[in-house]
Amino acid sequence: MLKYVFFILCSILFCNSFIPAVEAAESTGLQPVHKMKIIINIPSRSLTLFSDGKAVRMYAVGIGRIDSPTPVGEYQILSKEINPTWIKPGEEVVKIESGPDNPLGYRWMQIEGNYGIHGTNQPNSIGGYVSSGCIRMVEADVEELYDLVPIGTPVSIIYKRLVIEKSPDKVVTFYIYPDEYHSQSLDIQTVNKKLAEFGVDRFVSDEKISDKLLTANGEATFVGKSFSVIVNEQKLDMLGVVQGGMVYLPVMPIASQLKLAVTWNKESSSLNTAYGTVPGYVKKDILYMNAKDVDSLFHLELDWHDSDNLFLNRKINVNTVASTTPTTSIPVLRRDAAMKRANKSVRNTPSVPDFGKMDQVKN
Repeated sequence: MLKYVFFILCSILFCNSFIPAVEAAESTGLQPVHKMKIIINIPSRSLTLFSDGKAVRMYAVGIGRIDSPTPVGEYQILSKEINPTWIKPGEEVVKIESGPDNPLGYRWMQIEGNYGIHGTNQPNSIGGYVSSGCIRMVEADVEELYDLVPIGTPVSIIYKRLVIEKSPDKVVTFYIYPDEYHSQSLDIQTVNKKLAEFGVDRFVSDEKISDKLLTANGEATFVGKSFSVIVNEQKLDMLGVVQGGMVYLPVMPIASQLKLAVTWNKESSSLNTAYGTVPGYVKKDILYMNAKDVDSLFHLELDWHDSDNLFLNRKINVNTVASTTPTTSIPVLRRDAAMKRANKSVRNTPSVPDFGKMDQVKN
């Protein structure tokens, strides 16, 4: 009987301690049990909360001054405190109790020694290099974060000036932030290499990247949406890209897969095969075509299984052309060669998926 009473009492205590955490999680739209992680990026002055590997919150933060930088490294939340007392570093006799004059605000999460994530009584300082090394947050933000993360939550502090993101609708965007700590140099080649991992490096000019490196203001640069191209059930190594409302396909990989000769006329900016002639576009020495012209140039049909994969299949019951090795008659010499674009309307164009904001992407 005593054992039964003890079990009941323990169950009540557990439920009472668990309910506040559940309520806090539910009030923010998150499930109560998740693997949390915090990543703080110094150049972007941002804190991102991840739940099970997915970013669920992002907050602007204030970080350490150049003469007292926020330390890069791997940490975890060691302790949490509501209404903390501020103690001046190195002078323990100087204290400020919780209240409007307390620099820590009303929440404190220690990550190592005197370093922590906390609120502030100077909300205008958020977004700047302003602290002695701690991470400042707007009071409402830090109180929300405080309720979401338990003690032991991993905290990574990184220094990453180039941030590339892929949105849920697969649009690639990049940001370049300033190097206030003089800790990470960036150049055009490095940016191109990173963009290549997303298949869109040829759709941002080197001139534009250079401008972004000079300003380094963290503004978003929308590039495009990359997708896989499958020709006769063979996936190409090079991706297609949607940008500015146009669906670009890499010409030579398609021609190679079909074993079909293609010639490039630089003067007229046109591509030619035995099937026909269509406009061509040069993106950093690589030839592209508009997907709507794939029938005219290659006698292929478009088949969008989803917005991530475009299937190109041979049309049925047509006379095929003798296959030859694909070649280009004139090499492209300039990355920024101005290409003439076809403006006339085309009837019976193949349908493509809705790419959301892609019509607004201009580079």
